[in-house]
Amino acid sequence: MTYLTHSRATEQRASEQMQALRKYAADRPDIARAMRMISADEDNHLAYCHEELLQLAAGGHAAFIRSALRAAALAEIAIYRDVSTAVMAHLGQILGWSRPKAAVLAAGIRAVYACERLGGWRRMVSLRMPTRRNAVGGPAPAHPRCA
Repeated sequence: MTYLTHSRATEQRASEQMQALRKYAADRPDIARAMRMISADEDNHLAYCHEELLQLAAGGHAAFIRSALRAAALAEIAIYRDVSTAVMAHLGQILGWSRPKAAVLAAGIRAVYACERLGGWRRMVSLRMPTRRNAVGGPAPAHPRCA
């Protein structure tokens, strides 16, 4: 359950980012197809997490799932802030950005974190039945046992 709750939080951001990349790559046929495929894969992973967590919640684990989802979402947004800050600082050094420009970008990253910390994290913890049912296929095929 912990793995699924963590995946639920991280797949939300991955799905959102891939949707944005699809939008920006729409006029680039050389990469648009790849973006669509990757985005669909992320959407399938997210749908799978929703479906499995809903089944576990119905089985009596709702309180644990709610708590674990909140913890995973808060950890994910903090990690996203830290990674974004580090990447932008490194990129700024490579590109020779001025200190004021780097400071404004770092402030923007902290502002996004503050918004997500105040309430944006809730999008990462909601559970709803996905429109894509059985998104990653049926149960794993049974393999014959080795003798």
